Amino acid sequence: MLAVEKLLFWRGKNPVLDGISFDLPGAGIVPLMGYNGAGKTTLLKILSGNLIPDSGSISWDSQPWFKSWEVPVQIGYLPENFAPPQCLTSRQYLGFTRQFNQASVEQSTFLIQELGLEEQLDRPIGKLSKGFCQRLGLAQAFMGNK
Repeated sequence: MLAVEKLLFWRGKNPVLDGISFDLPGAGIVPLMGYNGAGKTTLLKILSGNLIPDSGSISWDSQPWFKSWEVPVQIGYLPENFAPPQCLTSRQYLGFTRQFNQASVEQSTFLIQELGLEEQLDRPIGKLSKGFCQRLGLAQAFMGNK
């Protein structure tokens, strides 16, 4: 379970996250929605280890989130404007994503089959339709989910 307690992050003199707290059970899909400037991207940057909060705590299964600066790879993120490298093929991109997330070949194969990407693996990403590019984004977001 992911537990966020009283998370605070300031940008200059303005609080971006002001005491946010929530719990999320194990596996699942959680949409993150809010107004522009509400702190969604800042929260994801903190959860991914790209920003350090000013105060508050984050834990994963009762363990401190930033233990030895290792961030769990169980969280996948698919931004609204997903833009993978256009010069790579889908196979190359998913191979990189699999290695980065320390996912198994079986998991990668499962996602490729479930999302219907088999026929698109050797096409450059820049040649994919928007729908297949979105499927590729889902595959990379789910890759670390163990």
